[in-house]
Amino acid sequence: MTRDEERREPAAVSAADDERSRRRALARRKLAAVRRRARRIRASVIALAIAIFLLAFAGIYTQLATGHDPALSKSTRKTATSTSQGSQPSASESQSSSASTTEAQGSESGEAESQSSPSTVRTSQS
Repeated sequence: MTRDEERREPAAVSAADDERSRRRALARRKLAAVRRRARRIRASVIALAIAIFLLAFAGIYTQLATGHDPALSKSTRKTATSTSQGSQPSASESQSSSASTTEAQGSESGEAESQSSPSTVRTSQS
């Protein structure tokens, strides 16, 4: 090798090292940008989930605090359950419903106790 070739080789190696370091720096910047974006997306998803939870919790709390508890409402509908006899109520069911109707009428008229005694309820499992 001549002196000129020896001088050029370190320069060529230096240029390759510079190019390699530039590419690595670019890769590091891109990786950092991807990580920042992922962190920002995670933070916004967490913030949105917390906001939705707090909004739902505040709505339910306000509803219950104002006395509008749906579980305590007087206008509950009775659901019909199907029995082995079809849609006709059994004798014990009709007796219990007539007894509760009599009790409701008795309490409306000012009587302290109902005139009829409660009947026993028989289920299909007994």
